[in-house]
Amino acid sequence: MNNVDPFATQRDGSGAVTAELAAAGFEDAVEIGRGGFGIVYKCTQATLERSVAVKVLTADLDDEHRERFMREQRAAGRLTGHPNIVNILHADVTGNGRPFIVMPYCARGSVDARIRHHGPLPLADVLRLGVKMAGALEAAHNLGILHRDIKPANILLTDYGEPALTDFGIAHITGGFETTTGIVTGSPAFIAPDAVAGLPPSASADVYGLGATLFAALTGHAAFERRSGEHLMAQFLRITTEPVPNPREHGVPEDISAIIEQAMASDPDTRPSAAEVSQHLREAQLRHGFAVDEIAVTTEPEAGREAPSEKDAWPVPSWSTDSGRGGQLPLELTSFVDRRTELTEARNALSSARLLTLTGTGGVGKTRLALRIAAKVRRDFADGTTLVELGELRDELLLAGVVANALGLRDQSARPLREVLVEFLAGREQLLILDNCEQLVSAVAKLTETLLRTCPRLRILATSREPLGISGEAVLLVPPLGVPDPDHLPRAMAGNDAITLFAERGAAAAPGFEVTEENRVTIARISS
Repeated sequence: MNNVDPFATQRDGSGAVTAELAAAGFEDAVEIGRGGFGIVYKCTQATLERSVAVKVLTADLDDEHRERFMREQRAAGRLTGHPNIVNILHADVTGNGRPFIVMPYCARGSVDARIRHHGPLPLADVLRLGVKMAGALEAAHNLGILHRDIKPANILLTDYGEPALTDFGIAHITGGFETTTGIVTGSPAFIAPDAVAGLPPSASADVYGLGATLFAALTGHAAFERRSGEHLMAQFLRITTEPVPNPREHGVPEDISAIIEQAMASDPDTRPSAAEVSQHLREAQLRHGFAVDEIAVTTEPEAGREAPSEKDAWPVPSWSTDSGRGGQLPLELTSFVDRRTELTEARNALSSARLLTLTGTGGVGKTRLALRIAAKVRRDFADGTTLVELGELRDELLLAGVVANALGLRDQSARPLREVLVEFLAGREQLLILDNCEQLVSAVAKLTETLLRTCPRLRILATSREPLGISGEAVLLVPPLGVPDPDHLPRAMAGNDAITLFAERGAAAAPGFEVTEENRVTIARISS
């Protein structure tokens, strides 16, 4: 890892560079960091009276490389606005031909500096970092933009606490390390073996750098850190011939270790895409009980660019279930109003169809009916019934994780949870209740179709405001409860389902409440 914090104030810049920056409108230049590719100055942008960071490239570039530099920055400028990518405010060349980039000034420094000052980062922070950086790479890769030098020193911390990726393409502009296979660009400790071997830069090499960054954040050092007195070529030899050091030896959980190892696989074809890394890390956040971070990916792949392919190289998982989970239904705190017709129709439908969806307007009682149906048929399912509550879920990427959590399923690998669910449910005779599917109908339909196709003894009872729309689905409309006409009330209202329900809810809210001759008309009007 780079020993220099790119935003720790050190010394004034040289007079020549300071004068050139001032002439370009960036005054009071103070050097705040330097690395292999350039020197960073904190400056005041005179026209806007704001502090900015200006990176001046130290390499001696000819006209061809200066033009390449501008092309790279124009490409990076297409990512402007992404919350986890440092915006390029300006890119130009000084009067004496020095290329420079203007960026927001991030006073909190870099992830590299945080690791050096505080040691390994907490697991929750590293997972959040990984999700955000994977999202940034996904956005870049969708536009065909490569970073080429992913490492902790190139991840800055904004004033709002967000990690932001910087220095897109800089390694490609300023040359690199010469090996027997040619010029290698990037930072040695975080460079992919295929890049060392002379293969062209690729999205998978960026993913390797992300995995290496997560390794460093969790352990406090790079996986292939240069040893004392070690020649650069010897370091490159270790990167290309030795397996990735085992993160588990540093206390990294099994599933997180597997994600890192897949990202740092020696064969670039077996590495996951940035989008897949993001999904696996978010599933890991869910498994470990952390808040699941959102990602900001708004850019669609350009025309003609293939979407990332599915990878089949995930290791076989070793999953387990929490005792007491996966077969319990919630207790009913109030009595169930009589829906004899719907109960009978639902039980008949479930006996012939493997998917029954209860549809109806919100608040009509679909969930209560589903729970009562499950209670009536639970003895028909040797492996129990499980309620999966989806009402608060808005992100389809987390759907499989929520189902796994409801089943009490704990997977210790990095394999996609959808595959783990299929493996777990394949031989089970179980009823799965998917409640409130209307927010993610399409995603629920796809998962349901997969599970029913691969798990022959599984049946699914869903509740939704609309059907899932897949083959073999039985649909039962749940109508509102009937209410008496307020203008023609019968003397006995106790047998009416809607009035019974209102009376129970009223008694729960105000002990002692009951339906009387005086309030029955009002109750009937409210219930109608």
